[in-house]
Amino acid sequence: MFVKKNIYLGLLLASVMGLSACDNAQTSSETPQLTAQQAEIQKYNTYIKVANFNHDSFEEYINYFQHDIKPEFVKPTNNIIINSNVDDMRKIKKYLDDARSMKPAMPDLDGPAQEYSNALAKSLPIGMDMHNYIAAKTYLSDNGAHGREVQDAVIASLQQLAHAEQVFLKSIDVRDRAQTKAAFENSEKGTQAYYKAGMVYYMKQGMDAASDLQPEQGLGKDRDAFNDALNQFASMAKGYESKIKNPDNSDCSILRDNINSYLSIGRTIISRTDSNYYYKKKHSFLGFAGGDGDPGDLEHNFNGLISSLNASAC
Repeated sequence: MFVKKNIYLGLLLASVMGLSACDNAQTSSETPQLTAQQAEIQKYNTYIKVANFNHDSFEEYINYFQHDIKPEFVKPTNNIIINSNVDDMRKIKKYLDDARSMKPAMPDLDGPAQEYSNALAKSLPIGMDMHNYIAAKTYLSDNGAHGREVQDAVIASLQQLAHAEQVFLKSIDVRDRAQTKAAFENSEKGTQAYYKAGMVYYMKQGMDAASDLQPEQGLGKDRDAFNDALNQFASMAKGYESKIKNPDNSDCSILRDNINSYLSIGRTIISRTDSNYYYKKKHSFLGFAGGDGDPGDLEHNFNGLISSLNASAC
């Protein structure tokens, strides 16, 4: 069964792509004071650090706690594995608070960031208590009593935190989409910046079209929209590569590989949709090799390509 994918990482990384070049140039400047545009970029990129922070979502952590930790408190064994997110929570809160303290005001982000920070502040003491309880294996000496006592509070705090995280990410997503569209439409046609912005713009359109791959029909009614976006992306990628000044640069090789990987999985999904592959696979007693991981592979290649565009010196 295919599931709708959370592609926030790619969307948020894409937003840095449009800003990072300016940011790098500006931060090396000897100008003693940031311009209004530089200050906005600096603040926004700090928020992006939060959105792109490499950690399991708090919703995923709730599932982990409920399925792997909570049952151990009923009849404790020596097998609880520490998978604490306390350090991640501290770092995320710092990024949020740093960004909120910066100028200019960003009401669309500052409000959700405040709620996210507040939720983290409430969850940190509870999370630290649970971390120490498990790390010291106190659950063995008290037969899980403290764990059973606080487990509902842990879950409740994580649920509030997961909600605040998703609200924040949604607010970033809305701004990111608007910025990506503006960057593409306002870039001078035929320039490398135009092709780069176009690649990201059409990738996002494609990922939107592929966000609900169906277990029996693949892309279904979104097939043509995904195909059109993929073709537009390929055209932009070709234009971008034509503007590369140093194609032998290792960054360019990685970028080229990621472009090809994204196109490859995209075209595979289209081909499998057209051949009714997904339906045949689901209903065949013999089974078909491949296909189950297509949504994840598409997301993985999307995020890898966006990361390359952010880091590439091409």
